[in-house]
Amino acid sequence: MTMRAAREIQAATCEHFGIEPSDLLGARRHLDLMRARHLAMFLCRQRLGLSYPELGIAFGNRHHTTIISACKSVRERLVFEPVMSDHLRSVETLLEGGK
Repeated sequence: MTMRAAREIQAATCEHFGIEPSDLLGARRHLDLMRARHLAMFLCRQRLGLSYPELGIAFGNRHHTTIISACKSVRERLVFEPVMSDHLRSVETLLEGGK
């Protein structure tokens, strides 16, 4: 159930950012892709309480320290970058069934 929920968060993030799931789970390090990927990791951690190793598996077998860094980055950006808060709210709205 939790991995399915992680896929739903990934799908909503892809929809919001206009990217493909393969981009979200892939290795490309383009800034927009990384921002989306980090936000999806953060949401999975916050909403599902998945462990860092579990999140690593859900995001293309990434090392758990990558997930830790991504979640820390999003927490910091939420404080200093209003656009990150906007992205977060939009993805959460999609997850709740809104558009």
